[in-house]
Amino acid sequence: MKFIVNGGKKLEGEIEVRGSKNAATKMMVASLLTDEECVLENFPRIGDAEITKELCELVGSEVKNEGHILRIKTPNITNFRVTQLSRRNRIPILALGPLLARTGKAEVPILGGDKIGPRPVDIHLEALKALGARIETDEN
Repeated sequence: MKFIVNGGKKLEGEIEVRGSKNAATKMMVASLLTDEECVLENFPRIGDAEITKELCELVGSEVKNEGHILRIKTPNITNFRVTQLSRRNRIPILALGPLLARTGKAEVPILGGDKIGPRPVDIHLEALKALGARIETDEN
């Protein structure tokens, strides 16, 4: 595969680069570790962030989008169980650590794949076991 660019003109202009898609959702999940407000600036407006917002709100977060600023606050974890989401991505497995840290319990769906293929979650589970967590899985 290759790209062929025909132009003959000098490229010039400005573009605004948003924050990292991969970092944005992880920072939202990391915010579950504190009861303080977290402000994420230059936040990208992406589908995965909407799924992560749904997850965070299910466990007790207050999430506000203000342009490209996302404010998230979780004063209390009101629900340590995330049994289903309206859409799928692999983010729920990352919520195990923060939920365990704040409540001592956590239940999330194990979604270990996407269009690219299988994405094992065993490294996440092994890390939590090494920290003392007892992991149980069921058909759900």
